[in-house]
Amino acid sequence: MSKFYLKTFVRVVQTLFCIISFAHATGPNVTTQLGVINGNTRNGEFDGKVYAVNEYLGIPYAKPPVGDLRFKRPEPFGNLPSPFDATRYGNVCPQSDFLKVGMRSTTEDCLFLNIFVPITERDLEQGHAVMVFIHGGGFTMGSGETTPGHVLAWFGNVIVVTINNLLGLLGFLNMGTKNAKGNQGLWDQRLALQWVQANIGEFGGDAGRVTIFGESVGAVSVTLQCIYPANRGLFQNAIAESGTLHMKYGFTKDTKYPAQLLSQKLDCESNTDESILKCLQEVSAVKLLEEIEKLSLDPNTAAFLKFVPTIDGEFLLQDPGDTLREAAHELNEEVKFLREIRLINGVNGMEGGMFLMFVSGNFTSDPDEIQVSDTDMKTIWIPAFLGQEMPGKEIHESVKQLVAYEYTNWGNSEDAKEMFVKYTGDLTFNIPAVMFSKVHANDSNAKSWFYRFEPRLERHSLKTPTWLQKANHGDELGPVFGYSFDYEKYANIKDYTPPNWEYGLSERIMGYWTNFAKLGDPNGKDTAFWP
Repeated sequence: MSKFYLKTFVRVVQTLFCIISFAHATGPNVTTQLGVINGNTRNGEFDGKVYAVNEYLGIPYAKPPVGDLRFKRPEPFGNLPSPFDATRYGNVCPQSDFLKVGMRSTTEDCLFLNIFVPITERDLEQGHAVMVFIHGGGFTMGSGETTPGHVLAWFGNVIVVTINNLLGLLGFLNMGTKNAKGNQGLWDQRLALQWVQANIGEFGGDAGRVTIFGESVGAVSVTLQCIYPANRGLFQNAIAESGTLHMKYGFTKDTKYPAQLLSQKLDCESNTDESILKCLQEVSAVKLLEEIEKLSLDPNTAAFLKFVPTIDGEFLLQDPGDTLREAAHELNEEVKFLREIRLINGVNGMEGGMFLMFVSGNFTSDPDEIQVSDTDMKTIWIPAFLGQEMPGKEIHESVKQLVAYEYTNWGNSEDAKEMFVKYTGDLTFNIPAVMFSKVHANDSNAKSWFYRFEPRLERHSLKTPTWLQKANHGDELGPVFGYSFDYEKYANIKDYTPPNWEYGLSERIMGYWTNFAKLGDPNGKDTAFWP
């Protein structure tokens, strides 16, 4: 190649580089006290309507919880490299993929949040209302990436924020020591809310109108955040979709016993709390996940292997159910704060459908082939779920018989699968939801709404049998987020286009949710009245 052609080639490459750099630099960017943040503009279509939303992805809100920070409460990330490239999602927090939805991750540097900003005029001069979503997944899986907020942000003219928090062992180990106090995942959520308070104004958000919402254990997390009085001022509204703190997730004093099981499996010294903690701090996240998966497949250890919110003496002073029951006699600070928060709470039509896959023990099996007999109900499932609701207590035989009578298919006692769904849904979701809303609404100043989401959608988030005639657990997420998430990646559903009636349903739900965020009331000029 001659020098002339070489120089020309270099100039062309340099010009292309400048064009690319300029195009990237002229994308949406925000100057914050932490540094300049560069994002993307996402263009798309919802039911024939074109939209555009600015999105800022993978913003770290806490230091990577690695090394000496593993098992400790999160520390603010601080200043960002400036300009910060926020055009891709951050890492998913370490988790196993037992549901086979492509969410496996082993990287502890995962405390990121994502911000979706409408490119439309603010509804109030001080800024857009803000909605912060906490994902579900049994405190063991999930991420903010699974529920992109661009359609909801555009449709409702609100800012949507999704977050990651630590999960499982890394998120909830409680050894009762200063280096592992427990509830790290809940403190992650709180730190993300503090980040929003400090910085969302730079994105055009109104820090005085923040709604937290979540699904399943994300909703459990939302209700737990609602009884921590130190959160006062971080949010004003809450939406709990299929989950409240009345659900039984353990709420034990600590997680020392499952930690000891794991350290023994790792051939570590496990005679003292310090030796167990040292072992679990030094083992890689990959190895920890591998051993936890093995223990979870062993029927002798699976029931004990729970790393969930615990009574840490600060975030939770006691079992939250006891905290709410106390308020019937004397109003405590936790319930006083709860009733300051405006609440939407609800359940789906057949929440127990999610438990059918546990019957088979195989999450890849065909749900239509799963059978539950009347004998199974009486001898296996009624005692098992009652035992989960009342751990450590002896359940009288007459109680089991009464429950069995209530949940018997008298038309065909050999086919009890629908009764199984009703029983597990009532016990696990419906009764706890009603109990929580009763506590919240038992005050003349509390503003409280309740829903039951029943539509049988064409596609489900979880494996669902064709005979299930109402919404399964998680089915409302599609309509709530305007069908924005990747059905093929997370539910193995290809080429899904919702029917027209589902788009209409989605618009109604997004209308209620975003009215609530903006007005503190789900009712607006374009929605049917919800008392």
